[in-house]
This record gives sequence, C-alpha cells and structure tokens, in this order.
Amino acid sequence: MPKVSVLVLGYNSLRYLPECLRSVPEAVGGSSYEILFLNNGTDASEALVRSEFPDVRVLASQGNIGFAAGVNLLATGARGEWLLNLNPDTVLEPRSIASLLTFAEGRPEFGAVGGLNVDADGEALSITHARLPSLQSILRRSLGIERRVTDYAHAGAASYTQVETLCGGFFLMRRDLWQNLGGFDESFFLYCEEFDLFKRLQMRGCKAALVRESRVFHDVGSGSPLSPDRIFYQVVASAHYAHKHFGKAEAGLAIAVIWISAIGRYLYAALQSWRGGRYPAMRRAFAKAAFEPASWMLGFNSPGADPRKPASREPTFRP
Repeated sequence: MPKVSVLVLGYNSLRYLPECLRSVPEAVGGSSYEILFLNNGTDASEALVRSEFPDVRVLASQGNIGFAAGVNLLATGARGEWLLNLNPDTVLEPRSIASLLTFAEGRPEFGAVGGLNVDADGEALSITHARLPSLQSILRRSLGIERRVTDYAHAGAASYTQVETLCGGFFLMRRDLWQNLGGFDESFFLYCEEFDLFKRLQMRGCKAALVRESRVFHDVGSGSPLSPDRIFYQVVASAHYAHKHFGKAEAGLAIAVIWISAIGRYLYAALQSWRGGRYPAMRRAFAKAAFEPASWMLGFNSPGADPRKPASREPTFRP
C-alpha cells in the first residue's frame, strides 16, 4: 500500500499537467506514492497522461461532474494511507509533500495539513488559507474590506500555524478521516466545497495546520477572474454554503448582502465601461447575479444552477 495517494483532477488542464506531474517524485521524498488522474474537461489530457506518464492511474472521464464529485471519485480509487489533493495548475517544490507527511504523522491532532501556495516571486497567495465563511466575512467582502491573509512565506514566521481552512488544491488528509467525513459534499458543483469540508472537520473537533516549510507554486492566473461562469458559480456556492451552515435568518441576510453587492458591482462597472479595460468584463460577469437572483439564491438547488441537473442555465438577461 502506498504511503500517499496524490489526487489530480483536471479540467482542460493539458498545458499545466506535465510540469505538475513531473514535480511529484521529488515532492514526496522517499515515501511510496501513487498518482491518480481524472479529467472533468474535454481536452486531450487523458491521452497525454496515459502516453507520457504510464505510472499514473487514469480514471475514465465521467464528463464535468463537478470538483467535489471528481475528487471524491479519485479518492474512492485511492489506496494510500494519506490523500493529497493537488490542482493541476501547480508545481510542487522538492519535499513539499514529505514535509506535510512528517508534520501530520507527528501531530495527529491536526486532521488536515497544507502548505504555502506561492506565486512566481515566492510570495504567499491569499488562497493559501482563509477563515470559514460567516455573515460578517460576506459583509466585509461585499464592502471591499476583506482582511488580508497573513504572509507566512517570509523568514521569521512560525513553522506552522493553526488555520480554519486550507486551499482545496493542496492539502493532505488521512484517508480514513476523509472517508469518515464523507469526502466533499457533492451538492457543491464548484467552489466552497473545501469550506464545507473544513467546517465539518471543525465540528468533529479536528484542527487544520499550515506548514510553512511546504510550498507549491500555484498559477492562479490560469483562469479569468472575471469569467461570467466563475462569478456565477462563486455566488451560487456562497448561497449554498449559507443555506447549509447558517441559521435561516442569517442565511437570508447573507444572501441579501451578496445580491446587493452584485448589483453594486454591476452598476459600478456599467458606469465605468466607457473607460474600457476590465470594466466591460466586470459588467458582464455580475449581470446574472444582479438581475436573475432566482437563478442562485437557493444555492445549487436553484433552477438551472447545477449543470448536472436537466434544467438549462442559459441566462435570460443579455447585458
């Protein structure tokens, strides 16, 4: 049985995969490992992995089943004692996985451990960790005053710190704990599934740790931050999380704040669109959230919000 199973879920990630997969052997050090890959997209990633990385176990694509369901499928096929979830747009630094294993085995009170996600300059990215969503954090984000993540990349920081959540694209968890938690909640199609997982981890009395010695380069520029689909699914997922974990009144307030924020961002972008730049894209990105609240206010239970369900999600509002 391998010590660690590295789970790589791709979505049309062909150009990132070779460098990501080649970084795994040095990252695990001397520990035994396996790599499992699943493509949620439609590109030639599966063929490339089968051809150039014959030791990687490739699971047959099921189509775009969502991030949570895709990772769960990979975990079901894993044989390792530990599971390491890894985004394909990452490159692991040497011994980055080994550092997590050493820490996790010596500190069993931590149910999940992760490392620093850094940019090309070695600066810690804000996706490295976050607080669990709350009405207060949603309000701060809508007002543009969200607290910045502490930069643990610099010398002098503690070797590890306890955190509420870790980046869903780079964290380690014991396989039996993952199974006991039920893995990711597959009712989340995309986004916030890691927040839900770490909320349930916290409810079990387990903790999460960020290990500064472990680092991974994460190319967060691999997708458009103002993609209409990205913004829509972020809004849907936030509403879904609120319905699941907030009280009824608090969830209603959170959703109202999200809606008002989307309207405000749309109007601001519309007024600035004459300037060009990012404003036209921002206007298009927030149009559906602003003008079709019924499409997202019930989270992924909203009509058309989950593309795995038969209802169409084509927008009726055309900005």
